Amino acid sequence: MAEPTSRSQTGALLDGFRLLARRPAWTLGLIVLGTLLSQLGPALEIAAKAGNNALMGMALAWAALLPMELYFIPRWLSRLDADLLGDPQNAPAEWPKRFDERWLRAFAASLLVQALGGVGLLFLIIPGVVLLTLLGFAPMRVLLRGSRIGDAMRWSARSMARHWPPVMSAALAILIFAFAGSLALALAQNAVFARFGDAGPDAWTRLKHPFMWISQAIGAAALLWVSAAFLSLYQRLEKLTTLNPDSPDPRLQ
Repeated sequence: MAEPTSRSQTGALLDGFRLLARRPAWTLGLIVLGTLLSQLGPALEIAAKAGNNALMGMALAWAALLPMELYFIPRWLSRLDADLLGDPQNAPAEWPKRFDERWLRAFAASLLVQALGGVGLLFLIIPGVVLLTLLGFAPMRVLLRGSRIGDAMRWSARSMARHWPPVMSAALAILIFAFAGSLALALAQNAVFARFGDAGPDAWTRLKHPFMWISQAIGAAALLWVSAAFLSLYQRLEKLTTLNPDSPDPRLQ
């Protein structure tokens, strides 16, 4: 990966693609697993006899994908971080043990950050955005460096307060790129299933149609890319903080 500078961190987008290719067997396996779990959603709808209930479909799809978010993607990120940096807190020889000790705490940190951001967004948009910006890297700090949740939140807040302009611009670029891909996929899906009208295809159609399997595979790959790009961005923020531990961004003064 390129050496981080205070001016731009958008190289994290390209790093995301490079990380997908770093361990191709792992990446391919996770794409297959993500596709199967995504297609478990309509299967659960059929089993629950939910009919064509959009809200129920979304809830079941989220539940089906939870193992990816909770365990498999964090494990993959831990391995990549160990490969790339060999940090003593996530050493190549010890990363499986470290991961087993941390993944539940990292998930708890993620839930806490989302809850705090959600409360902020509920009252006023800006406080929620500020909280998510300042605390967004805390779960990764817990996962990769073993920090306690409170310490990780303080580290994330201090680091983002000093280096937020380049990091936020890269984070927004990642999210915009991912949103554009999701929008293109949704438009293609609407075109393929236009005959079903506003209600969309039923669970059986979504389970059997080849396009759904293809789109779910693309979605799983996109999720991995976003995760890898944010891993690179976290490592860049860590590097910036290490290089400039006490110097805030002059634009904040």
